[in-house]
Amino acid sequence: MTSFSHPRNPVFQEPRHLEPKLSSSSSHALEEWKLKNRLKTCHVALVACLNIGVDPPDVLKVEPCPKLECWIDPFSMQAAKAKEAIGNALKKQYSRWQPRARYKQCLDPTVDEIKKTLQNLRRSAKKERVLFHYNGHGVPKPTSSFEIWVFNRSFTQYIPLSLYDLMDWIKKPAIYLFDCNHAAILKDALIDSGRAGGDENGIPTDPQSDILNPDTSIPNIVLAACQANEMLPMNPSLPADLFTSCLTTPIKMALQFFLHNNKLLTEVNQELIEDFPGRLQDRRTPLGELNWIFTAVTDTIAWSVLPRHLFHKLFRQDLLVACLFRNFLLADRIMRTFGCTPYSYPQLPETFNHPMWESWDLAVDVCVSQLPKIKDNPDAYEFSDFFSSQLTDFEVWLKYGYNTHQAPKQLPILLQVLLSQAHRLKALDLLAQFLDMGDWAVNMALSVGIFPYVLKLLQSPSLPLKRVLVFIWTRILALDERCLSDLLKEHGHCYFIDIIVDHTVNDSVMCAQACFVLANLLSVYTVDQLTRVQFDGLLKHLQELLVCSLQSEEHAELSQWLCLTIAKLVQGNLAVQTKAFESNLQADVIRFLSHRVPEVRAAAVYCLSYMIDDQNFHDGALQIGTALYRVMMDGCVIVRRELVHALFRLLWIYQDKIPTKYFKKCLDELYVGSKKKGKDARKGTSNDSEEEEIHRLSKVALFSLDICKVLTLLASDPVPKVARMARDALERIRVKIMPSSDYNSPSKSPQRRSFPFMKRTHSEPALNQPSAISENDLLKSSFYEWSKKQFVKPKSARVQHLSRKTRDTQHRLDVLAREAESLRIRRQYTKTFSNKIQEQISCFTTEPDLVGLMKFHPFDKTIVTVDQTDHIHIWDWMQQQHVTSFHASAQLHCQRVTDFCFINERFDPMLLCVTGSNGNSCFYRNYASKTKKRRIVSGLRAVPAITSSKGSYVMTQWQPVSRHMIYAGDFPEVKIWDLNREICDVTIDLTAHLDKKDSNRNEPLGGVSCLCNVSVQENEEHTFACGTGDGSILFWDRRTPESPVIEWENVHDTFVLDVATQQVNRNALISTDESGLIQFFDVRKPDKNAPYFSFQVKNPITAFTVHNIHDLIAVGSNDQFIKIYDTTGKELSTVQYHEGFFVQRIGPVSALAFHPYKLILGNGSTDRILSVYSVQ
Repeated sequence: MTSFSHPRNPVFQEPRHLEPKLSSSSSHALEEWKLKNRLKTCHVALVACLNIGVDPPDVLKVEPCPKLECWIDPFSMQAAKAKEAIGNALKKQYSRWQPRARYKQCLDPTVDEIKKTLQNLRRSAKKERVLFHYNGHGVPKPTSSFEIWVFNRSFTQYIPLSLYDLMDWIKKPAIYLFDCNHAAILKDALIDSGRAGGDENGIPTDPQSDILNPDTSIPNIVLAACQANEMLPMNPSLPADLFTSCLTTPIKMALQFFLHNNKLLTEVNQELIEDFPGRLQDRRTPLGELNWIFTAVTDTIAWSVLPRHLFHKLFRQDLLVACLFRNFLLADRIMRTFGCTPYSYPQLPETFNHPMWESWDLAVDVCVSQLPKIKDNPDAYEFSDFFSSQLTDFEVWLKYGYNTHQAPKQLPILLQVLLSQAHRLKALDLLAQFLDMGDWAVNMALSVGIFPYVLKLLQSPSLPLKRVLVFIWTRILALDERCLSDLLKEHGHCYFIDIIVDHTVNDSVMCAQACFVLANLLSVYTVDQLTRVQFDGLLKHLQELLVCSLQSEEHAELSQWLCLTIAKLVQGNLAVQTKAFESNLQADVIRFLSHRVPEVRAAAVYCLSYMIDDQNFHDGALQIGTALYRVMMDGCVIVRRELVHALFRLLWIYQDKIPTKYFKKCLDELYVGSKKKGKDARKGTSNDSEEEEIHRLSKVALFSLDICKVLTLLASDPVPKVARMARDALERIRVKIMPSSDYNSPSKSPQRRSFPFMKRTHSEPALNQPSAISENDLLKSSFYEWSKKQFVKPKSARVQHLSRKTRDTQHRLDVLAREAESLRIRRQYTKTFSNKIQEQISCFTTEPDLVGLMKFHPFDKTIVTVDQTDHIHIWDWMQQQHVTSFHASAQLHCQRVTDFCFINERFDPMLLCVTGSNGNSCFYRNYASKTKKRRIVSGLRAVPAITSSKGSYVMTQWQPVSRHMIYAGDFPEVKIWDLNREICDVTIDLTAHLDKKDSNRNEPLGGVSCLCNVSVQENEEHTFACGTGDGSILFWDRRTPESPVIEWENVHDTFVLDVATQQVNRNALISTDESGLIQFFDVRKPDKNAPYFSFQVKNPITAFTVHNIHDLIAVGSNDQFIKIYDTTGKELSTVQYHEGFFVQRIGPVSALAFHPYKLILGNGSTDRILSVYSVQ
């Protein structure tokens, strides 16, 4: 069976080709994670109405009953002392969560005492929150009229206190905490008051709030111990203030709850729980570790059930509020067990049965079970594996759950792990992997509160941390540039500059990421605003790193971002620009214009465009402009787009130096010459007197004129976006330097189009002598924003994209294998049966024009043709219908289409390359689709300085293995383009191998008449052959372009009509001429005049085709026949008539083509009929 070469990755599948429109906005909307109005609760009123020893009249207490208040038995001492001790204990419990708060106690107070205390607190708090904590265990339950109870001075009466009076004294913002029976009965008054000023999310309804009390729009926060119809638990094993204990001493309460639920834990008693070792703030102690785990668990529960805005409001905005709501989740779980349901506003979803509580119970169990062991030996304590197991869970999620786009529950835990030095590196690595999943992941990480941690970690000098931290910062800044201000405020920019200037850092990826961060900073701030930074030293280090990065293509990303960083550094800064030219920086950047990676070349053009802002650098401008001229022939669209931007900036600077007369002539050639398609192109040639006048112009004027000419050429670029941008640039200059009465362009004003890389702004009135460039006048390049977007593109998405391409590739390979097997069987039959035309499968009328070129799609049932009006037609030869068509020559700015070929044949989608007589090529996606819009993914000017006329032509041949496109035609060169790199890889000069008479003619050379097919075997990816106008055959290896490997001179008497290779016979070249002489050459035998076999067709021929994997040759003639031969010269079949009821003679043959794999033959004739035949 015929062996097929394994294809490499397809071309034109990079982001620069797949994204037709650049959008600087993220695909995921940025969540509002930054807290604009961070509130603090630093003023607390502790109101305790206990009246120890006297039960309220509406409560019947049955002994035994709960007694402990703030873990103090009020009956163990005198009532006055007990009241004071309870107040101090409550203050101490709150102080653990907010030590800087101002606490005021009101113990068994009167109305006046509460009023005075609350008014003083509000006056002191100003815009901050005030917490009102109310313990009503010694007074009646609140009333339905929204009243709570206090005492008179003699404690002989219960005095009602209206909640409305209370709210008037406290005002807003405020937190109300009620630990009493029927507590939630008060909620309606508090919530209605909160809604009156604003919505639940804290959005003010009145922006013109009172200046003295601007935060009245913020809703109240309410925490109530039970529902409106519930009493507090009366279980004697519980404290009387169970709700307060849960909120202020959660770990102690959780341990008591654990002991209450685990009666079989005989080795652990109340005494061990009371003497639990450690300190709450020290994570290296048992108590501190348990508190750390509790914080992680409650944060995770809240993160997983709350809307993002509510999570930020309750768990990230205010330290004390966050602690209270974490502890409220525990209170909800514990108190429900005893028949009581706490209430909160904003209201939270049910969390008492959340799966994370099981992890908490396990952590408590492991810790408590060690208490007997560590009582006498504290060092025997074994720390919990809670965090390490959660990191493992997160790692598993990253591996298998990433495609859900849902937040992993371990994300808040990851934040807590960053506090631990032991787990920090692994946590950062997992965080980096998560952020690499895309903007949605960065959004979630910022929402959970990761930013303050990674900002603080910039103080760490650890090199392993540096690598992952720099990566994390690139992801954050790519999504939210607001973080730059925090970075600058904390001098975090020095962290990234140190990486750039540190010569010991041998990590190009990390250096590129550091440049990314620095470039982002320089986009917003000037170098003078970067504290502790000297621009000359920074510029020197960037230049040194730039030179080093040129040594290897592996450093392409670093090279790109070094160029972009330098551009941001010099942009608009005359001092930095002066220093750059003094160090000859522009020469180093110019070297990157020939880099093999297109994005690097575009970045170099971008950098050069910002190195000059005025006319103070004539020599530098000339050097940069001269270097940019060569970029016009670059094969990459983004490079040419940046070139238009750069040339326009230069021309704008030197607008007063432009010779108006010759600029007008450039516009004439553009607007008039393009309409006539080159018919009068030669009329515009300067005469001798004009040439002399041009030479007398100043150097700067000539420089400006050259830029105009390059922009004029770019205005006929095969890619419409580039052409429109160049025309727009020229029109802007025309409006600036030429009065409207002097010149009337076809367009009265610049076209208002939205270009992917250029953002337009309207021009200002003309200046006679521009001293400095104004950014408002210029085309705006968006290449930098696009580069940012690509730099942070998630690797996971790239892997998925590659896996899809792998599946497509495998599909194509399977198709090829099936076709190869089918053809192998068919070849077996040809040994016993003679081949002949079996039937005419399809017949189309191609009016009004005849087919000039045709090729079969290798896998679909379609055939592509080009007619003499340069329309591309796609036909379905199986369904016998016309699919679609489009006009190509106008797109190519050429006289006619001279060739086309398929690109990426074994991949989806396959592309169509169409080439014009001027050497312009366009690469179309969806060219045969009725539903999808046809799009030019790329285009290039393959051949420089070729005159497009009726007789000129350019032929192409695609080498799929090496991904090279070969261009040849009536010019004395062969251009071999690397379409993967989008550069001209090899140029072969044919002058020495052409007939001297032919090469000395002024008319088109006709040197290379045809370009052969190239064998697709991997071993022959470098070779190709071509036929010349003098009848010679040249066989080349592109690795040795100096001379052909084999040259068969004058083996044909006339020009070579076609040269072909066969995959079935890889060592043979088959050539023919219009006389019908068909010759076979062996590429292994460089005998100059010795075809090893030849035969003569009786009649002159006009069309010739060879089957790729079958020993078949077809020829067509003006004598109205098609003949099929085998490779021994035996005539197998002849076609002279169309099939049908009315037998009609076929017309003179204008085009022939075999299907690449099937035994199908297509024929186009001058009678405007396209036929498809099956060969048997």
